[in-house]
Amino acid sequence: SAHIIINRVLAENISGTGGDNWIVRLAGTGASSATDLVLQNSVVRGCTITVGRSHRAVYFYNATNVYIVNNEVYDCPKGIGNNFVTFNYNNVIENNDVYNTLFTDCAGNYVSESSGNCSIVKGLMAMSAGGVDASNLLKVIHNRVWGEKYCDTNVSCSGGGSTGIAMGGGANGDTVYLEYLNNIVTDSGGAFEFTTLSAPDVNNHASVIGNIGYRLLDWNT
Repeated sequence: SAHIIINRVLAENISGTGGDNWIVRLAGTGASSATDLVLQNSVVRGCTITVGRSHRAVYFYNATNVYIVNNEVYDCPKGIGNNFVTFNYNNVIENNDVYNTLFTDCAGNYVSESSGNCSIVKGLMAMSAGGVDASNLLKVIHNRVWGEKYCDTNVSCSGGGSTGIAMGGGANGDTVYLEYLNNIVTDSGGAFEFTTLSAPDVNNHASVIGNIGYRLLDWNT
């Protein structure tokens, strides 16, 4: 795929079996690369919530010059994310609102945000792979992210769920050459996470600059 612009669309509701699915995918096929893919000025929302699955709203990988800009993304286990062991040349995620409004009592029952200490979210910004070098960073800039609490695995999320950290790497991820710049993260378990869950994982050359995090860990105060 090359030279594709998705502008001013409403995309919603995805389900499926056999893995974590997506609503919008900006990606190459197999080892090949896609280039110049844009998702802008759009609303992506409402993945089907499935036990043992982390369906994605916006999914990108194996791509060059991907721009995800000025979108509203909400109510999916993964908001905007990529896959591990992939490459990302000069990809930019900028000025998006990424959030969650679906909360539970941590026992599989949906409740209001004020009374729910769990959610359906695995990762609002799920960056499992970064850029390829210092000239081709994965840039996550000027986004507003909120509403990730511990994942209630009675209703959602693959693996062991999540601890509610809104922006971070996923399992088996090489989150290198990654820049988080001037983002706002609130009402979540934490702001940023860089994980190394197995020996081959690498997390370096990452920058966290000028971000604001507040109302973290204790959501109801």
